[in-house]
Amino acid sequence: VDPLVRIPCLQRPQPYQTSCEDWRCPLRLPELVARFFFFYAEIFAWGREVVSIRLGRRENIDAHSFSNLSHRELPKIHVEDPLELERNLSCVMGMEDEQRLLVALQEAWCTACAGASPAGLAESPERRHLQDVLTAMLAEDPDGRISDDRKNGAVSRATDQELPA
Repeated sequence: VDPLVRIPCLQRPQPYQTSCEDWRCPLRLPELVARFFFFYAEIFAWGREVVSIRLGRRENIDAHSFSNLSHRELPKIHVEDPLELERNLSCVMGMEDEQRLLVALQEAWCTACAGASPAGLAESPERRHLQDVLTAMLAEDPDGRISDDRKNGAVSRATDQELPA
């Protein structure tokens, strides 16, 4: 869903997309990892949105696309099984597991924002570059909010915009 990455939707090719064989991520790995932590720690609306690799776009749990998704009434992360559309893959996580996942993502983002590498990333040139990328992201964003009007096209916080129903 990141406008800079534009991963092709494998379900149905879009006219503006290149084929999957031609697609290359325009970001270096450290930048991609930084944007991943930022998205799930700050933007993604846990309990209101669905992670759907089938659709390849952000959608609320109330969208018609998810009318058969199980456990949609629960206030937790929703992950659609791309093959069994009624199966919510969050069923394998208890509330404590999910809370630990969210805290780990937030801690990784906060650690990165402080200029350190998140736990679990091996010492490497990529890890050092990740620190540089995160420092640059924060320097461009003195208010601590990344919005649509950024030159690099970062998505806005979910709390600032309504998602399509």
